[in-house]
Amino acid sequence: MIRPVQVHDTALGLAALREPRPGSPATASAEALSRHLGQLAAEGYRLVGVFEDEDGPAVTVAGYRTMTTLAGGRTLYLDDLSTLPRFRGRGHAGRLLVWLDAEARRLGSEALHLDSGVGRPGLRCTVSTCATAWASPVTTLKRGCHERPELPHRSGASVLAGSA
Repeated sequence: MIRPVQVHDTALGLAALREPRPGSPATASAEALSRHLGQLAAEGYRLVGVFEDEDGPAVTVAGYRTMTTLAGGRTLYLDDLSTLPRFRGRGHAGRLLVWLDAEARRLGSEALHLDSGVGRPGLRCTVSTCATAWASPVTTLKRGCHERPELPHRSGASVLAGSA
């Protein structure tokens, strides 16, 4: 089941969000994450999760926001995408990307964009799809990697590191 993770329910997404950034102060505790997500929500950040058990924690999470850029126009920007290690390989991240594709369209976005550098020090990767390639987000994603200095606590999603 895919559903939003509200600020008051952040404990449900904490373990999955902590996975790509274990040292981040924002994921040190459920309270710290609630405070941080409250600030991000003011900037349009939303969190959605995949739940295998209705009462259990999110096994995969995605944090996203919409923005308008010169290069991409109105874009759904995927800040975070992470799956708990024991739940990887079950298609959760792929299902979430399909859900995010539908959400991008619902919000009037022209593109879906993700940067990732997790597990690849010094290398930044980009995954994006645009309105001309909406047919299937999982099969039409364009990938490109380039050298770029690592940014502290902003290392992106785990999907390109082979861990989502």
